[in-house]
Amino acid sequence: LNQPAQERKAVLAKLEHEASREADSGDARAAAERLAEATSRICGAPAMYFSYHSHLKAAILQSYAGFAPGQAPTGMSFTMNESILSRIGRYEKDGRIASLTDYSVLVLLLMNRLKTTQCEAWAVTSEGRIQGVLVSLAPGVEPKSETAQTVERAIRIAGPILASAPQFENQSEGQNRGMTIEKSH
Repeated sequence: LNQPAQERKAVLAKLEHEASREADSGDARAAAERLAEATSRICGAPAMYFSYHSHLKAAILQSYAGFAPGQAPTGMSFTMNESILSRIGRYEKDGRIASLTDYSVLVLLLMNRLKTTQCEAWAVTSEGRIQGVLVSLAPGVEPKSETAQTVERAIRIAGPILASAPQFENQSEGQNRGMTIEKSH
């Protein structure tokens, strides 16, 4: 959890370099993968990126990093209710990154699918829109810690690339087949 400052800087530098290439190519999938990889390295724990699909009002697992072989998550998604979307919007308007660590629908999904409730989660926004949700399975990342600040910097690097690229909503139905969206209650 406490990666040395030099390693955190190296992870961010690599993310910035790769993000600039992905911005040129408009590759949102690669940007999502880089964000999950960077977060996993920064936090020293598995990480997942869920892309937000406004027409479904749901976040669907797009990429992940740091899982042991054979334990990678698949087919995970959850709904995002008006209350959480409003909260994310308020934070974004104030230039802050909203924490979703306490979002019960996400916590329930992690408990049911990964047998854990230990996580930290952040909204990824850019240009006034939600792009997705970043989740680290590292518990207890203090909001003002260097680790949290580094993750937030990574989100600010990747967010604009995710916003400028064609969204994942253009996936064929076959890619989403068999996926159950965890509903909010």
